[in-house]
Amino acid sequence: MIATELYDGQGLGNQLWVYAAVRSIAEQLGVGFVLKGYERFKGREFLEIDPVVNVTVKEQQCINECAVGQFYETQYYDGDLKYFSSGFDERVNQLRGHVQLEGLFQSERYFFGNLEKINRYIRLKQDWLTKVTVPDDTCILNVRGGEYKRHKNLILPMNYWKQAIKNMSDNTETTKYLIVTDDTKYARAIFPNYEILSGDIGECYSALYNAKNLILSNSSFAYFPAKINPHTPYVIAPMYWARYGNKLKRWASPANLYTSWLWQDEMGTLHTYNDCTNECDATERYYQSRYFVRSSHDQLLKKGFRQLMPITVRNYTKRFLSMAFPTKFG
Repeated sequence: MIATELYDGQGLGNQLWVYAAVRSIAEQLGVGFVLKGYERFKGREFLEIDPVVNVTVKEQQCINECAVGQFYETQYYDGDLKYFSSGFDERVNQLRGHVQLEGLFQSERYFFGNLEKINRYIRLKQDWLTKVTVPDDTCILNVRGGEYKRHKNLILPMNYWKQAIKNMSDNTETTKYLIVTDDTKYARAIFPNYEILSGDIGECYSALYNAKNLILSNSSFAYFPAKINPHTPYVIAPMYWARYGNKLKRWASPANLYTSWLWQDEMGTLHTYNDCTNECDATERYYQSRYFVRSSHDQLLKKGFRQLMPITVRNYTKRFLSMAFPTKFG
């Protein structure tokens, strides 16, 4: 039996990846699957998932009460890019017994050549299927702000969006753009003339699910609605993912190169999945052949001034700064 757990602080995209990938691993191994922490699932209002699959009540009680093995997905700390990177951890094929898996698990290789299984694992509830309709001539911009503004390398430059909009207009019948975002103030500051979907997370998910054209940020949130999208959308995403345009041409992470999308480089050129595989594979081989720190984020993060501030002061300061400087703080 294979288990994993959802935690406080995870975004919906991270939760869906852990759930779907680990469930797929269990299916590949021919064993049952248990998702712990379902009460923390951020998509319960609009998504249907299966917390328990092919597991007896006795086995489920065991995974909650008995000692089980722990498996940690390999992560590599890239000191040049200042980033924790991951790919496909082949050790999952040798798992035996009752094991709980911990990690990011964001590689399509965890679906073992069958992406169609995602449609079984994650279902948009009936009343949300058309909650947000998107006209054929409209492209969704998935703008990520929020805590990304504390990690400047994650924020995509304005040039990325401008080039992607030009590419989208040149290659599709798109004439209008609609923004879905976790940070309305930030999106309005950089795109004052575009409409912003003023909805909750479910409405943003529904919009991504229904759009025929998508320009994505380097966020895991959009992966599943884009892949489950019944229209087979035209998708532009940032090449090298979390370190867009880095001069070392490394994928951060190799896990985040996805099939059927177009990948835009810093010059505005679009590349297919097949165009990118050599560089992505080279990145993964580089990480595997070097000695990197293998640890958790918490063990490597240093406490700074922000952590020493009382949380009430921190929250007040954050709100003030995000209002005064929406492109810098969130």
